[in-house]
Parts: sequence; structure tokens; C-alpha cells
Amino acid sequence: MVFVKIKQDLLEYYEGDTTDQYVAIVDKTLQSKGKLVNKLAANWFLRVFFNGIHIDYTKKLEIEKNVFFQPIAKIEDLEFLITQKTEPLTDDFYRIIVNQKRLFSR
Repeated sequence: MVFVKIKQDLLEYYEGDTTDQYVAIVDKTLQSKGKLVNKLAANWFLRVFFNGIHIDYTKKLEIEKNVFFQPIAKIEDLEFLITQKTEPLTDDFYRIIVNQKRLFSR
């Protein structure tokens, strides 16, 4: 594991109680797959950024899928059924255009 290799370097380079506490939390989190998954699932940025990043589109370049989002801490996720469609060609800047439309929420 990479963290084990660099942990001592971090503790030597960044001295202080805050660093010790942070490294201890990360070390404990990485020792349990369940804790790691919970930490990642609780990180709003990571959830939004990676939500559905790998998708297989149909021949019509369109899919329907359920997405989940937690708008406020400590409440259950909201579920949305969306349709997502990609344009067949890139734009003038070679970007892939993906349009997303909410069908309904639960």
C-alpha cells in the first residue's frame, strides 16, 4: 500500500499534532474497506464528480438510469431517474457533449 510507504515521510516533513491526528485517521480508515467506502461515499465532491463516469450508451446514444445524491448531510440520498444523451460528434473544441434530463425523483 502506498500510504504505508509515505506515512513516515509525511510525519517527518509535516510536524505537529494536526499532522499526527490526520495521518492516524487516514491510516485507520485505510485498514478497513468498509470505513474507506463510507468515507468516500460521504464526500460530496467525489460522489458528484464520479457519479456515472463510466457508461455504456445504446446505439441511440441515450440511456435511462437512476442517480443518487445527498443534498444535505445526514439525510438519505435522493433518487432521480434521468435520461442521458450524448451528441454523436464532439464540439469545435473536441469536447464530448452530454445532455442530462431528470424524468422524476423519488
